[in-house]
Amino acid sequence: MCVAREPDGKSSECSVPQRQLPPEVLLEPGALFLLKQNIFYPLDLSRRWPVAHDILAVFHCVIAITRTASETKNTTPKYISCCMKFVIKDHLEMIPDILTVIEKMTKDEDKLMRFDTVSTIGYLCTVFHQHENLRSYIHSFLLPAIIKALSDPAEQVIMRAQMVLTYIISKGVINNKTVEDIVCPALILAANSTDDLHVQNNIVTLVGKIVLKINDDVLCKTVLPFLINKSHSDCIYVRLAALLSFPELGHALDIDHKTKVLLPRYFEMCNDRVGTIRKTCADIITPLSVCCDDTLRRGPITDAAGRLLSDSCKFVRQTALENLGPLITTYASPAVTSLVTTRAFILMMVSNFTDDLHYIT
Repeated sequence: MCVAREPDGKSSECSVPQRQLPPEVLLEPGALFLLKQNIFYPLDLSRRWPVAHDILAVFHCVIAITRTASETKNTTPKYISCCMKFVIKDHLEMIPDILTVIEKMTKDEDKLMRFDTVSTIGYLCTVFHQHENLRSYIHSFLLPAIIKALSDPAEQVIMRAQMVLTYIISKGVINNKTVEDIVCPALILAANSTDDLHVQNNIVTLVGKIVLKINDDVLCKTVLPFLINKSHSDCIYVRLAALLSFPELGHALDIDHKTKVLLPRYFEMCNDRVGTIRKTCADIITPLSVCCDDTLRRGPITDAAGRLLSDSCKFVRQTALENLGPLITTYASPAVTSLVTTRAFILMMVSNFTDDLHYIT
């Protein structure tokens, strides 16, 4: 038995939850009150609640609360996080059972529960990565659970899984080999399996961020065709996300794929029917030029810059002009630099910017 102090000042008794307590059980008000008072802290857990030594019962209680009290759903990750700190400190043998409970939570019919569970799994990845003897759980359970969430029927769960993947990759929780063999194929499969354009947009953005972590073989055979294909999407946002990955691709690709696949598609997009796409082409022309050799800079990239400077859209011309200075700094040959800064070239620009002269003065 344990005693809890209710908000009205009266004390009430509650039964100690048993290990086999099913998640569907509605906890007695005393136990519910204890959990709502945030007692799950490593130093206070065993002293303030006698059931602390049976940590799995605590997880059952958390599930029961989230099922019976909707206002506590957003506190689930905090409860589990505090419980996990206690487990790692004194009860490592309980981790497999706890992960089994978390796995059931990933299959909950409530999408908010699945959303919170994915967030919690991301936190556990960073915690387990700090302990040498727990890292195996990342690859055996946590990462597969995140990958599975990429095919969840709820859009917000998929987007949360993408955010969690981005976070754990940026923190070095998973290595480049895992990104190549597991994460990248799962992302491409998820993007090709959904018609949701928001999901596709986010996945394309994430793939663009991890291209430098992928070896040349996988990059050229899988990732490059995927991003080029998405750059032909009917959705402007998906095309834009693919286009924004081109500078990273330029640094990662070999010269052959760069000149035969990437740059030709970039030059096509410089003539895209949507002005926003052409404006973005002007934005990324300098970082794309950096990863090219002098021949490409002097030839097709300079020609593309000229076309963007003469674009029919005012905002495309403005962006191209603003990026002209940084672009010139990428030219290795002083002859080319002097060519693009001659008086004749400036006069040609002025003739195309009769309504934008304040940008040149």
